[in-house]
Amino acid sequence: MWNDNKLTLVRCAIALGALQAGGPLSEAEESLVSRAVSCARISHRDLDELRERIRTGEDPLGDALTTMRLNKERRKLGQFLTPAATVQYMVDWALSKDVKRLIDPGCGSGRFTRTAIHRNRKLRIIAVDIDPVCTLLTRAALACCNALNAIVCNADYMSLTFPQYQFKTAYVANPPYVRHNYIPKRSKKLAAALASKLGYNISSTAGLHALFFLATARNATAGDVGCFVTSSEWLDVNYGAIVRKLLLDGLGASRVWMFSPELRHFEDAKTTAAITFFEVGSIRNTLAFKTVYSSNELRSSRSQPSIFAPVKLLAKSNKWSTFVQIKGGAQGQTACLGDVARVHRGAATGNNKFFVLSKQRAKQLGIARWCQPAITSATEIKQSDGIVRDDDSRLVVFDPPADINRRRWPALDKYLKLGENSTENESCVAAGYLASHRTPWWRVRVPKPPIMVTYMSRSAPVFALNPDELGLLNIGHGVYPITPMSKVQLLKLVALLNARRENFVGFGRTYFGGLQKFEPREMEAVPFEFGPTDES
Repeated sequence: MWNDNKLTLVRCAIALGALQAGGPLSEAEESLVSRAVSCARISHRDLDELRERIRTGEDPLGDALTTMRLNKERRKLGQFLTPAATVQYMVDWALSKDVKRLIDPGCGSGRFTRTAIHRNRKLRIIAVDIDPVCTLLTRAALACCNALNAIVCNADYMSLTFPQYQFKTAYVANPPYVRHNYIPKRSKKLAAALASKLGYNISSTAGLHALFFLATARNATAGDVGCFVTSSEWLDVNYGAIVRKLLLDGLGASRVWMFSPELRHFEDAKTTAAITFFEVGSIRNTLAFKTVYSSNELRSSRSQPSIFAPVKLLAKSNKWSTFVQIKGGAQGQTACLGDVARVHRGAATGNNKFFVLSKQRAKQLGIARWCQPAITSATEIKQSDGIVRDDDSRLVVFDPPADINRRRWPALDKYLKLGENSTENESCVAAGYLASHRTPWWRVRVPKPPIMVTYMSRSAPVFALNPDELGLLNIGHGVYPITPMSKVQLLKLVALLNARRENFVGFGRTYFGGLQKFEPREMEAVPFEFGPTDES
C-alpha cells in the first residue's frame, strides 16, 4: 500500500481525515499535503480497514513510518515507538488523577493521544511534534477516533508555552531519544536560557529527553501530573543532574519504574527504559523505585515490590539506579577504586577514518613523526592478558602539536588540507562536531595512561598495564594512580583489579542484552577490599 514512500503515507492520512482534525496546519504540514495529493488514491477498502484498526487500538500508520525510515534517520529524530501496554498503563495512570487536559510532547504517530481519546473523547488534547509527517499521522488518528477537543501543533516543544488552564493537566509522553550531538545549537541555547531562568544549570551534553523535562517544568503548574518513558541514563550520568534536580525540586517525582536491562523496551534502541511519574508541587519524604520485567507486568500485583529511597539521600546522590536494586557488598570492603586512582576517558578524534592510520600508511604520507601508536579497539585490552605492548601491526593516531608551523612541513600541510576540504562523498573533517570545537581542529591530545580499562561490554571490565606508553582512544578509560607507583606496584594493581573484576558488575549503566557501560566516576565508586597483600 505504501510503496515505501512517506508521501503516500501522508496521502493516506489525508484520506483518513487528517485535514479535518487538530486545528490549522503548519507551513511544513501544508507543504507535505500539497505534494502528497498527487499520489495515487487509497482504495475505500484499505481505508476502511485502516480506520477500523486505528479505532481498535492499533497504530498501522506509525508502524509503516517506522518501517520506511532508516535506523539512522530515526535515531536523529529520536523516533522509537512505545509498546501498547506501556502506553495504556501511563495514560490510565494520568487519567486516574482527574485531569481535564492532556499534553503529549513528542507525540510521534499519536499513540498516547489516541489512547487517551479512546478513554475520553471529550478530553482536551494538545499533541506536539517537530516532525510534520508525524503530526499529520496524529491528526489522522484523531479523525478516526472522532476526537472532539484536540489540537495538534507541528512545533518544537522547547519553544512552546501553553495557555493557562484552570483545571488539572497531565503531561504524558515518550520524549524523543536524541543524543546531544544531534540536537540543534538553537535548541541547546533555548535550554540553557530556560534552565538559567528556572535557577538551574544544564549540561551541553544533555539528551533531548532531559530538555523535555525542563520545558515541562516551565509550563506545568501546581497540581498538574505527568509520566514520561525515557532512557534511564538520566538516573546516573552527569547530564542527568538537571532531571534529578527538577524531579526533587518542583516537578514532584513520586516514583520511577525501571525496566529490566534484559527487556528490549524500544525497538532499535539499545537502552534501558524507565517511566518517571510526577505530581507537580507535591512534597514527599521518599521516592519509590521498582524494577519491571515486562510491559504487561506494569499492572500486575505480582510485580517486584517498591524500594522507598529517602529524598534527602537522593538529593546528595549522583547515581539513582543504585536505589532500584540494593547491592550487597563483601565483608571487609574498606576503599573504592577512586581512593587509589582517578579514571579519565580516552580521546575522541571525531573522525577515526582521518586520524587513525597504519604505521605503513603514515610513513607513505610523510606524517609518521606526528603520529603515536595507540590502542584503538577495546578487543586489544580484552585480549592483552593484563599488559598491552607496541608492535609493527599497531595502528597510530595523527596528533600534531597545537603550535606546529605546518608550512615548514609540506607533507603535514598537505594532509591537514585533506581534512579541511570536503569531497563529493564526505564532509570536511575540520568542520565536524568535535574538530570544530578544538583549537586547532587537529589537536586530539591522546592520553597515555599507565593503566587502561574497557568501559563497555557484556562482561566485567578488563584492565591492562601500559608499559610502552601507548595512546588511548575513547574505546577505553585510563586509570591514573593518585600517588606514584613503581612498575611492580602497577603490575600488582592491575592483577588485583582483574582478579576482582566482578566487583564492577551492577555499578555501571546496563543496557538491553546485559551491555554495561561505565562512566569514569562510576568506576571510581566501585568498592574493593584491599588486604595486606594488595598494598605491598
